[in-house]
Amino acid sequence: MKNILVVASHVEPNDHNGASKYIKWIVSCIPSEFNVTVISCGGKWQDIGTVMEIDSGHLDSKKIALVKSLFSKHPYHSYRLCNPKTIEYLQNEQINKYDLIIVSFIHSYIRLSPLLKSFDGKILVITHNYDPDIYSVWNRLNFIQKIISLLDSFKYKFASHEPLLNNVMFAHVTESDRNKFTKIFPKVKHYIFPPPVPSSKSSETSIDDGVIRFCFIGSLATSFNVEALEDFASCFWPTLRKMLKSEFFVFGSHPSKNVISLCNDQGWELKADLSDDELGKQIAKMDIGVMPFFKTAGTKLKLMHYFSAGCAVCCTSEFPEVFYNGKKIAISSNDPNDWVIFSKEIQENRTSIKLTTRKAAQTEARNTKDCINSSILDVMSLPL
Repeated sequence: MKNILVVASHVEPNDHNGASKYIKWIVSCIPSEFNVTVISCGGKWQDIGTVMEIDSGHLDSKKIALVKSLFSKHPYHSYRLCNPKTIEYLQNEQINKYDLIIVSFIHSYIRLSPLLKSFDGKILVITHNYDPDIYSVWNRLNFIQKIISLLDSFKYKFASHEPLLNNVMFAHVTESDRNKFTKIFPKVKHYIFPPPVPSSKSSETSIDDGVIRFCFIGSLATSFNVEALEDFASCFWPTLRKMLKSEFFVFGSHPSKNVISLCNDQGWELKADLSDDELGKQIAKMDIGVMPFFKTAGTKLKLMHYFSAGCAVCCTSEFPEVFYNGKKIAISSNDPNDWVIFSKEIQENRTSIKLTTRKAAQTEARNTKDCINSSILDVMSLPL
């Protein structure tokens, strides 16, 4: 039986962010014919069939990671995502007993690449996001984050121009990410590992009282989510509020002071830190989820989360329109007037749209798992 090692130091117990859910989803899709070992800070991997777990200890704090990165060629995120105990384990472990090492985040690969030079098997790097998008978002935030974004983007460009090990491949969340990374690494094999589709057990339906209920979900301390809400407030909400009888709900964890203030100023209803069950029930009462992102970083899980709950989706032009069985369930436009027209269509067909979006999510869930499963089989079958 062949062996796979998954390096995911960033995953911590009770961690519900998108990156952790995504890597757990990938592990759950690995065919059962392989032995799987995971290095992480915890996270109940046994629940998804993992054979062995290795505790990598705590991650460096933001301050420690920043100090280390200032005196190193490695980017800040290399220290935040890959901790010393992981490196110690790989130094002492006979890594060539593994046939494949899956590394979560390219920043982790950058830090681990000197150790992996002696590895005879295959390496699959899970990118999660197109990193330059993250840096451009951080460049709009506070002074410290601007400094980190400038230093990291320079170090990242330098690292990305270093020759890759011959046994490296990449897996991306979307076609867009794959296209961007292919330009940087044109000679490397690239796969798409679609994100998980949340399962919604709620049969709740939105209230037909003439009000269109919009919603946003996401970690409310994360920079690109905060930026998206600010963009929604300035670019879309004024027109939606003027042209429609509408309400806006913000769901998420750990809301920052900026988010709390923004919700109060705009008259939005903030529902923070709900349990998964309660979150599912609340979103199922909504009509439309919004994705007001002008970059795709950090947004991959949201679309299917909305569909799973029975919501149609209004997206910027960063995302494609989505049809299912001939019905449009997601619009792609930067024009708020287009969002108004689409919202009225959804309002007239509430019950039908709820059924259609949930069916679309169920279909995508089956296709997604098959895609990852077959891609890993392909990786394992390739000659070195």
